Amino acid sequence: MTSGSPVLLPSFFTLAGPISPFVAPVVSPVPFRKRAEAAAYAGYRGIGVGEQDIAATLQTLSPTDVRSILADNGLAFFELEFIGDWLSAESENPQAWEQRRYLLRTAGDLGAWHVKVGTSGPDLPLDQMIERFAVLCDAAAAVGSEITIEISPIGRIIDLAAAASLVTGAGRANGGLLVDIWHMTRMGIANEAIAALPRAAINHVELSDGRHVQVGDYLDDTIMWRRPCGQGEFNIAGFLAAVAASGYDGPYGIEILSDAIRAMSVGDAARLTFDTAVAQFTGRH
Repeated sequence: MTSGSPVLLPSFFTLAGPISPFVAPVVSPVPFRKRAEAAAYAGYRGIGVGEQDIAATLQTLSPTDVRSILADNGLAFFELEFIGDWLSAESENPQAWEQRRYLLRTAGDLGAWHVKVGTSGPDLPLDQMIERFAVLCDAAAAVGSEITIEISPIGRIIDLAAAASLVTGAGRANGGLLVDIWHMTRMGIANEAIAALPRAAINHVELSDGRHVQVGDYLDDTIMWRRPCGQGEFNIAGFLAAVAASGYDGPYGIEILSDAIRAMSVGDAARLTFDTAVAQFTGRH
């Protein structure tokens, strides 16, 4: 098992409170400052927010205010989500391009470490995907941010080897994969395949726990039944060993979506999710 003190950050929904990813507006009722303070107090070194949430926050706080809150709480790793479709040409999906421009502009304004993206959009040949990913990475590099692709069973890329070929083919230092234990487990991707990834292919890693058997359909399972690390049946130790074998040594996101977490106060959710996650690295479980 990996040892030491990892850099952890809560993904947006871990501390967002009683909201659903699919019921608009996707805006946390908990003020950003309170979430940041709760994350820092628990031991986190970063925090994530969603597009609609940060737009609402910036109606009452300036970018300078947000940067100050992050700095005051020692939250060096700030992530934004989520660009769903970067595969379409602008003429094919102008709304996706508007979202893309907003998130990249906001990433620059707030000093975001990375922007998470999916793989929805047209079914393109791999070489064309590589070209469009390179363009997206270059746009992010211009604002000082990275682009991190989340691979899941419901995107255009559901094969880890193909995903690795995409990011290595683009050859952009600021572009890589998000290796999420939830999606890797549900997709049946072996730890050996994760261990074999080139270090340059991985931008970020996310942790959670859950049952071996999916509950309901994939989306319901994903947004309702994740558990804090160590409170489910996933092979977290094996996953962490595989990630370490790839050479990855960056931050870990903690992404727990469940009704139980949503019902907690932000302080309790921060402490529970941090303590159970860090225990996977230190052996305190």
